[in-house]
Amino acid sequence: MLRLKIFVIPEGKFYYDIGLREGDTILSKFIDGHPRFLEDFIETYGKENVIVIDYGKLRHKKDYIDSLLK
Repeated sequence: MLRLKIFVIPEGKFYYDIGLREGDTILSKFIDGHPRFLEDFIETYGKENVIVIDYGKLRHKKDYIDSLLK
C-alpha cells in the first residue's frame, strides 16, 4: 500500500505515493516538476484544489492531513 493518493483539480491529475513534510524545511519542495509533499501541493495549488482520494499508509495521520485541508 502506498502513501497518499491525491487529485489536483487545476492539473486534472492524480498523484500517488505522496508523503508529508511535517515541518521538514530542508528537503526540496519540488521533484520531477511537481510538488514533493502534500504540504507543497497545498502551497502551490491551494487547499481547495487538492483532494485526498486515499490515505494509504498515512491513515494514522488522517487528523493532521484533514487539518491541512480545512
